[in-house]
This record gives sequence, C-alpha cells and structure tokens, in this order.
Amino acid sequence: MIAGVPREWTGATPAAAARAFDVAHEPSAIAPAPNLAAEADDHDGHTVFSSVIADLRAQVGGAGVPPLPAPTPAPEAPPAPPAGAGPIFSPPPAPGSQQILARVCREEHANPASRDTCGRCGAPLDGDAHLVTRPSLGRFTLSNGQVVELDRPVVLGRRPRTTRAQSNDLPRLVAVPSPEQDISRSHVEIQLEGWHVLVCDLNTTNGTTVLRPGQPPRRLHPGEPMMVASHDVVDVGDGVTFVFEGLL
Repeated sequence: MIAGVPREWTGATPAAAARAFDVAHEPSAIAPAPNLAAEADDHDGHTVFSSVIADLRAQVGGAGVPPLPAPTPAPEAPPAPPAGAGPIFSPPPAPGSQQILARVCREEHANPASRDTCGRCGAPLDGDAHLVTRPSLGRFTLSNGQVVELDRPVVLGRRPRTTRAQSNDLPRLVAVPSPEQDISRSHVEIQLEGWHVLVCDLNTTNGTTVLRPGQPPRRLHPGEPMMVASHDVVDVGDGVTFVFEGLL
C-alpha cells in the first residue's frame, strides 16, 4: 500500500516561511545577501534566500512594517504683493518756465499761434495751437561777447538783485562792469510776456536808450516796458550795450 503521495514544494517549506517572517521583522538579524550563483550548487533545501523573504513580505502585505512617511511638500512661495500705483512725483518746473499757447512743427519747434510756418526750420504748421512749456524766445549778446539766453526774465546791472520769490518767474541776474558807476545796481529788466520780449528801465539815474535800425534813438521812460525785436540795441551807459538776436 502507498502511504502517501509525494508533494512538490514550489517555494519554501512552511517552517522556512515562518522563519522568513520572523527575520523580516528583525532587520538587524538579516545577514548580507550571499552569492546566489555559488549557493545554487550547495542548497540544502532549508536555507531561505533574501529574494524569498521579499516574496513573502509581499504576500503578507508588509504586515507590521510601518510605511515610509510621505514626502513633505515644499512650502509655496508667498504671492508677490500687487504692484500698486505709488505716488507720482512731478519734477519742479525749471526756473522761469511758463505754459504758453503755441503751434508746433514736425520738428517739435514751438511757434506763436499766429504763425503758419515755423520760425526756426520753415516747416508748415498744420496742427492746432495748444499749451506747451515756453521755449527760449531768443538771446542777446553783450558788448563784451557774453551771450544770454532768453528762457526766463533777466535783470542786468552793476550788482543786480531781485525781490521776486516765485520759482517759475525767477529772473536771471547778469552783472556788467561799470568803472564810472554810470550803470545802476539793477539797471534794466528784460521781461517775457507771452511770445514778446520787452525792456524796462528800473528807475535809473542815467537812463536806458534803445537803438533801432532806421529810427532815431529812444530813451526809455522809467518803469515803462518797451517791446523789442531782433537787431535792436540797448545802451545802458559806461560803454555797455547788448543786441537782441533770434527773437520769434
């Protein structure tokens, strides 16, 4: 009679599986993995390979083995604050700068509103007049060669002063020599009114004379401005004169 049918195990024996489970819960007891190729020829049927342990642990679902903690997500960068429209500071106007009605050519030259062509480049003025910052209205050249730009009022004299305090109407002070003291400290003022240039005697003792080509000399009345044009010459005494040029 046959006592029993021989059984063929495809894996480890039950005792070996129990031993592998115990070993899996004691990581320090697991020896370094042996050379599988060398052990293939010397397997006694009871040795449990590390690959078998891995299979057994997979079958039991890693029972008793705490899972690895999930990686902590990196903190998100705080959102950038919205770019608010901060206060806008306008630069202070240049001394003597004034708004004036003008017609502008394609080269951005400002001209009196009554002109049809540009007084600087001759280009036609097609656009309507609008307010712009008043440009220089010309210049005058002193008898000593000094050139003064008419981008703001001017007070000329031996030791000129001004009592004005407004920055947008602060005149330029031009000192001239006067060995004989014929020129007053503040002798004459060149005023800018709109597009016009005027000369005013500042109540001097020796007076101011305007020389216009083709006309007799004209002595200015103290405190009464006179409009001047290009090529007009002003004589303030003591050999000091100046001539206007490039007036618009």
